[in-house]
Amino acid sequence: MADPNSSNGGVVLTKSGFRRFRECARKFSYQVRGYPEAQREGTPGAEEVEGLARALFAGGRWVEALEGESAAVATARMLAQAGDVTLFEATFVHGGLLCRADVVRRMGKVVDLFEIKSSSIDSREGTEGVFRAGRDAIRLEWRRDLEDLAFQTLVLRRALGCEVRPHIVCVDLAGKCDGLTLHSTLRWSELPEGSGRRRARHPGPESSVRDSRMLVSVPAQREVDELLGGDEGVEAVVGRLFGDIRSGALYSLPPPVSGACKDCEFRNAPHATPTTDGFAECWGPEISSGYLCDMYRASSLGRRDGASNLEDLYGRGVRKLVDIPLDAIQSSRGAGQRQSKQLAQALSGQPWLQPALREQLDALAWPLHFLDFEAARAPVPYYAGMQPYQLLVFQFSCHIVACDAPDGLSHRGWLQTGGDWPLVEFLTQLRDALGSEGSVLCWSPYERVALESALYELEERGDKPELVSWLRTVVGEDGEGRIVDLQRLCLEHYIHPAMRGSTSIKSVLPAIWRDDAAMRAHPWFAAHVQTRDGELLSPYDTLPQPTLTGVEPVRDGLGAVHAYQHVLHTEEREEPSRTSERRSLLESYCRLDTLAMVMVWWHWRARLASP
Repeated sequence: MADPNSSNGGVVLTKSGFRRFRECARKFSYQVRGYPEAQREGTPGAEEVEGLARALFAGGRWVEALEGESAAVATARMLAQAGDVTLFEATFVHGGLLCRADVVRRMGKVVDLFEIKSSSIDSREGTEGVFRAGRDAIRLEWRRDLEDLAFQTLVLRRALGCEVRPHIVCVDLAGKCDGLTLHSTLRWSELPEGSGRRRARHPGPESSVRDSRMLVSVPAQREVDELLGGDEGVEAVVGRLFGDIRSGALYSLPPPVSGACKDCEFRNAPHATPTTDGFAECWGPEISSGYLCDMYRASSLGRRDGASNLEDLYGRGVRKLVDIPLDAIQSSRGAGQRQSKQLAQALSGQPWLQPALREQLDALAWPLHFLDFEAARAPVPYYAGMQPYQLLVFQFSCHIVACDAPDGLSHRGWLQTGGDWPLVEFLTQLRDALGSEGSVLCWSPYERVALESALYELEERGDKPELVSWLRTVVGEDGEGRIVDLQRLCLEHYIHPAMRGSTSIKSVLPAIWRDDAAMRAHPWFAAHVQTRDGELLSPYDTLPQPTLTGVEPVRDGLGAVHAYQHVLHTEEREEPSRTSERRSLLESYCRLDTLAMVMVWWHWRARLASP
């Protein structure tokens, strides 16, 4: 949107743009120049919180532009109407700044601004000073949300020239929620067409949301004024940013180098060209051996005197991981030991597999159960009896290895997409899959944490003693149960240069898949061998693509949560084809996660058995 009052070279700064600038000035400059970037999923549950929160504002209206009107002009027209006015998604533009406010309420000459967040507080501990920590400082976990609110307050004060009172509307953990009623009555619409954004609306009555006390509005005037003022406040930073835009200095600011660079959204962005590759502009063309930022825990690099840290090395021109000097690694530390091995394997181009791993693999109890969960912590609970952000496991996959024979691999899975709170159903199905014997292998501590949470919930209910007894044998005490963390074994015993410092299963599997022709030929895994343009694909690149419009692929845990939420929405239950496809995508994704663990186990075992 162009702003006739702006003299900033046509650049309009939005709330999201300002947030990105605060995160990384170089990424903001790439955004301004229109460089391609990988799309990121939104926060699960945020749209549901917005839909419920707007139900608290009786008489609120969506801003709707007349033919030929911009959203900002429509907002001004609707705010100018007589009497008190409450608007949803009102747009304000002034001096190169633009924001779209969640809720704006004008009462006389005063405007209240409400920013809806899926963050949470517990009102049982009081709301006074909830945004502040020791020594009266703004809490770090709230700072970004409050800066968003401060930016919007600045825009509204400039655009309207009146008193603007800022508030945060967020989830209240003290609320009593009949989750099934609140969540299932939300109505959805795509908005606008092709944007991928959706609008949630609670049809009322407003009292059902208000009585649940699931949401709370907290004044944030003091925090916003603090964040706006001073040399490093939002207003001063915005002024300097526009100065850098006008002078062209924005495009030559040094990057704030950190370990987070490895996951930059401008890295391997679709449709990037040599002249529009933001990551390459910071780090140079793609390097097969990996970049400096691909080092395991790269931000911990550096001698004890602070020299040779990540920023120092970058400033000295080090870009390749293989060029990291040995004195930049404190090999006496745990992280340093793995960093030293990663550097050695990057230089040799060969994987490292510690022989001591064989003893731990041989100690596993048969049958082996490779287990993975998909779970959500929803701010708006799906089922009656649940609390906001209470963990809900909605899917599991379990590959069971009984022996090495071709028929020694089987699979059990479960996916819950309706009905009542599925805690007992989940644990009953899981007990049937895991039985009472054999090791349970997971990738990360997540499954253990989820089962410990389920055990606590089951004990609180005071029923199903047989499930409680069985679950205690699985989780054990002090690590003495049946669960084995394969990611921990990977961290302690295995490095492949192609993993680039990551121990995610989605980094480990592609690395070994390309190396192990015998594994690819094994009847358990051969169906996943596919090529594209003559290149061998990772099994994760062969996951099925959706065939129906509006159905997104499921490629990671966040995508799985989004697919699950879609399936639960009342209106989409009336579209059985979409629901069926999403279920299929969920099952394919979770099933591959556990088969991937079987592949890694098979590869390690075969390599350790070789002379």
